[in-house]
Amino acid sequence: MCDFTTVCFSLTSFADNCTETTLGSTSAALTRLGSDYERTWWVRRVVPVFQTFANQTGLLSFDWCECEVKHHALADVEPEDYQTGSPWFADDLGYDWTGLERLVMEGSSGQHKERIPKTIDDSIKQVHNMLNMLKAIANTHLNSSFRTFLKMKVYGIQSIKATIALSEMEMNDQGKFVHKQVLTATIPTRYQERNKWLGIFNMVEYLLNVLETQVNVLAVLEGKINVETEEKVRTHLLPGDLGGV
Repeated sequence: MCDFTTVCFSLTSFADNCTETTLGSTSAALTRLGSDYERTWWVRRVVPVFQTFANQTGLLSFDWCECEVKHHALADVEPEDYQTGSPWFADDLGYDWTGLERLVMEGSSGQHKERIPKTIDDSIKQVHNMLNMLKAIANTHLNSSFRTFLKMKVYGIQSIKATIALSEMEMNDQGKFVHKQVLTATIPTRYQERNKWLGIFNMVEYLLNVLETQVNVLAVLEGKINVETEEKVRTHLLPGDLGGV
């Protein structure tokens, strides 16, 4: 199971939402029962889980609500003149312990209604951002070991109605980007659905384990060791491989 304090604080937020006070016909909550605004759902139900994870582990920090993915511009950098490409944006961004963009997040719908074209657009945008985040890490570690770089991963979270999906991306030894969805979970909204927290905490535990592994991978990647020219990132990845999509 994931970090105990993360579990406690997440369940405290859940209990707060489950015991929302109503005041009969004058209740503010009752006047909003028909609302399905995606940002309200996202902030109320999704953000607390990952903000708590960040607070209690120190492995991530977040910017929330329409953030510039700076690694997208860095991935398109021209080595000769260091001119960066144009920025892209994500709903939310998670940064690791060194400040690298490591987790990109998209809230694609409210709790009850989904618009398929928006879900598809957000999925494509997320994959594109993850790809460029990984490219940017390569671009800033050109003299590091390519074999070590292959262990680097970036992550994505997307919510569609009450389901959240965790995906990850890495590069294989042929220099191809590999994206896969690793876990999905359903966000509980009522006390009767509390057993669904097991799926959420399983996802949080997975994220905790892989990020702890990434601490060691990044330390090796940035280590002051002599890397043979033929083993360097710059040798295996041509400038065209590190450019834009």
